[in-house]
Amino acid sequence: GIISQLRIKVINECEPNTRLKRILKRNRLDEAEKFAIQYNLNLDPVWRARANVFIEKLKCTNEDLEELIQILNKIK
Repeated sequence: GIISQLRIKVINECEPNTRLKRILKRNRLDEAEKFAIQYNLNLDPVWRARANVFIEKLKCTNEDLEELIQILNKIK
């Protein structure tokens, strides 16, 4: 075995915005919100991700719609 190819994957954990995007991509919304608050980041991406959860539902309850409206009102 000779190594013919070497791949290096670099993840920039030091940049909070990059990490927030990764957390959101994994749909861990509660963790993303806490992380954004902890690092004083803009919460709009978190609110947008939460809103998308409701928008993508095929059936929404009245409670879902009320929560969606509250989330949308938070987005600047």
